[in-house]
This record gives sequence, C-alpha cells and structure tokens, in this order.
Amino acid sequence: MPGSEYPCIAESEGILEAAAGVEDVWSMQGNASVVWIRIEQEHFVAPEGSIGQVSHKDYIIYREGEDAYVGLQSVEDGNKWTVSRIAGYGEWLERELDIFIRMTTGL
Repeated sequence: MPGSEYPCIAESEGILEAAAGVEDVWSMQGNASVVWIRIEQEHFVAPEGSIGQVSHKDYIIYREGEDAYVGLQSVEDGNKWTVSRIAGYGEWLERELDIFIRMTTGL
C-alpha cells in the first residue's frame, strides 16, 4: 500500500525530507499520540531461493491503539510499504522504545 495511507509513515517521510533539506526538524508538528521508530537502511535484496528473507529498504515500527505494526519499504518503489499488524503488542512496543531511548541517550 502507499505509505501516504499510513499517518506515521507519512509523518516520517516529512521528517526525512526536512532533515535532508537541513530544516529545523525539532519544531515540526507531529502526532504525539502515535509512537513510531523508522530505521533507514540501504536496500536489501534477498538472494534467489532464500527462505524467510524479504527484499526491503527501510523499516518502520509503530503503535496504534493497542496494536503494534511493522512496515517494510519496497525496494522497487519507495512509496509502497508492506505493513503487518501485531495484535495486542502496542503497549509492549512503547515500553521497549522507552527502554531503548533511556539506555542510549541517558534521558
């Protein structure tokens, strides 16, 4: 599906575009009720015949309500994403991200 259909993917795209233009990303408006993290990656193309590997570019992981979602950006078309819902893991995801931020930044 196009990334524009997912609010947090659209928000992350705006932040990446602003950062590329060296704009002030810290003053950008966002949706504080949505927790997400996007990991930029060089494209990965799974070797032919591989099992359990999927070609992708960036990852995005986010919470929406009680659920967590994992998205993989298409290598062929960067505007297309495959998003999978993980029912009931939204709170867990938010706690894990809080722990990660505290451990890596000291906040």
